[in-house]
Amino acid sequence: MKFPSTVFAALVGIASAQQTNQSGFDTWDTLRLSPDSAFHFQLLILLGMSTYRGADVADVLGAANAIVPGNFTSFNATFAELATLKQAQALATKNKVSARDTFFQAASYWRYADFFNHGNRIAVPIGIQVSKPSVSRYVQVSKSKLPSCSSCIAFVGILSAFIVQSLCYDFNLFTVTTDRAS
Repeated sequence: MKFPSTVFAALVGIASAQQTNQSGFDTWDTLRLSPDSAFHFQLLILLGMSTYRGADVADVLGAANAIVPGNFTSFNATFAELATLKQAQALATKNKVSARDTFFQAASYWRYADFFNHGNRIAVPIGIQVSKPSVSRYVQVSKSKLPSCSSCIAFVGILSAFIVQSLCYDFNLFTVTTDRAS
């Protein structure tokens, strides 16, 4: 399924404008998803996940529009709202493949809702608690007999490593130690 990456490439191509700088070399202005460079980078990573059904291009572009540049709370709240919406959509569908893909997107959005909370010792356990239902439902749907069903989940960040470890060793174990050695 190459459609999302093709759409993304077309958007970047349309939004790019060729210019010539003073030295005579061509330069390109690229489409910025956010004026904030940290948010722009994270949104690009999430757009890349659309090829593997880990995100939806329209969802990411909508989130990019809604996020206030430089406001971490806005970034987290936007993705938490999007994850909740996707989770509700997945629960409402009767098609197992669609449910699996939508739960996978919800799990990705929950990870992004928690992304900038890693320095906050209180927020990490909360992030695990809110993402647990989406991740567990994705795994349950993935274990059902579906054609070409893959349980490979692309994880980014510390919280995600804890979830992967929990899924690999004990499905019911979602604990995290927030104390780190200096």
